[in-house]
Amino acid sequence: MAENKRRKKEPNDLWRREGLAVIGHELIDDEDNTLHDAIHGSITLTKVEQSLLGVPSVARLQFVHQMEADLSGYYTSASHDRLQHAIGAMHLAGRIGQRLRLSQKQIQQLRVAALLHDVGHSAFSHGSEPIVKKSTGMDHEQLGEKKLRENGVPALLKKHGLDFEKVLGLMRGKGLGEIITEYADRMDYLQRDAFKIGAYSHVQAGVGRNVEEVIENLRLHKGKLCVTREGEAAVRKFSDYRNLFWSELYGQPFLMLTRHLLRRALQKAIDQKVVTVRDLTHEIEHVAEKKLRESDIPEAEPLFKQHNVHSSYVPVFAANFTQLKSRVRNPAQLALMRLKIIRALRRSGLKEHRFYVDVTSSFEKKIKYRVVDGGKVVERTYLPETPEEDKKLFVAVHHEEAETARKAIRHIVKRLVIKQPHVPPAIWGGGVEKV
Repeated sequence: MAENKRRKKEPNDLWRREGLAVIGHELIDDEDNTLHDAIHGSITLTKVEQSLLGVPSVARLQFVHQMEADLSGYYTSASHDRLQHAIGAMHLAGRIGQRLRLSQKQIQQLRVAALLHDVGHSAFSHGSEPIVKKSTGMDHEQLGEKKLRENGVPALLKKHGLDFEKVLGLMRGKGLGEIITEYADRMDYLQRDAFKIGAYSHVQAGVGRNVEEVIENLRLHKGKLCVTREGEAAVRKFSDYRNLFWSELYGQPFLMLTRHLLRRALQKAIDQKVVTVRDLTHEIEHVAEKKLRESDIPEAEPLFKQHNVHSSYVPVFAANFTQLKSRVRNPAQLALMRLKIIRALRRSGLKEHRFYVDVTSSFEKKIKYRVVDGGKVVERTYLPETPEEDKKLFVAVHHEEAETARKAIRHIVKRLVIKQPHVPPAIWGGGVEKV
């Protein structure tokens, strides 16, 4: 490829340059409309999509991490960004649109909506969202609409014969927007996250096969997105995979700790005027990261100076629900036990940023879908379940405080468990291993 199509990336200001879109580690100009994605292979861009990739708020997404996992020091390859995900979701939305035999304009509107659906994400993605929402009163979807209007996207779309309000409706899941919010978005991040964390190959392959089976069985019946009776099991399996990733990856103890430290660091940085909210919402991630690295905020040290949360903090207690006494497994009792452990650690002299006590996330989110069978549409719901052995109560402390912490909580722990559990490395590091 000609040298003028490839230029070195400059993280601080590259995304602001007019007429150029940042893809992967390279720039693509208007003469090159194809890119290669690690998950989906070759993806061809239309003229409007190329134009949108040059919009500052869209191009900025290359410098916003998809996950906080790379801050932990454990998943060293999980450095993928929001732009990669947005392009992948765009590609899948287009594929589903073709499978449903939608018109070219409908498919283009879907692809554009999928490409733009994450524009409102702030630095560190979901890790910073509660902090940003507290300050602005807006979630990432509302921020996204605001930024797109500021960047002149309604006029850009109109130039290409597309209506911004219709695209916005699709982004919010209205009508055919279910293709994005219920399927394309989730299909891409599950496959991409599995690949980038280095999940076992059979998990990556299993997710990939499931995605293809779901797409194959999607139908449009009287304007409603449905699945065939034969494909119902695939949709449920897709929900099971999502639940698995929430319990085994996004809700892993050390990733919860990373998220906890990040949010404490960001809130302190904003309170101390080290970082501004605009740094998070409008600048590339590097801006806030540099300010946090140069600060004296203690929570920022393992994240941005040592890049080693995984080794800085160790589990001094971890038990899955099968190891806990039945009377302490309900949410109210777990909350009480968590509070008692926190108080004991405080009394022992540990500072707040040196320990973390929590229960791993139990996603178990009910999904709704439609089955078309013999010309009839039936509304269905499905609730995936997280096994008791995948739900954990854990206590993590800075490695220098480990022995102090063990002594402080010993008397409480004895009342919690059926049998004192051993803390295997997998409960701390772990990852997605099941199918």
